[in-house]
Amino acid sequence: VKSEVRRLKGIPALVSMLDNPKKEVHYAACGALKNISYGRDPDNKIAIKNCDGIPALRSGPYRHHN
Repeated sequence: VKSEVRRLKGIPALVSMLDNPKKEVHYAACGALKNISYGRDPDNKIAIKNCDGIPALRSGPYRHHN
């Protein structure tokens, strides 16, 4: 399933959802990106990085500052 998400261009769509003003959409995108990046296969991790997913995750609108 993880490779299918990448093959069907789901990663750019998930990264774009990180800027969604609805908290539920933002959290769902974060969770989905976490799930598809987990594991030994680096391809999804690389795809997330190549879609500027790392900066988007770090600076999202609901990032908690502790």
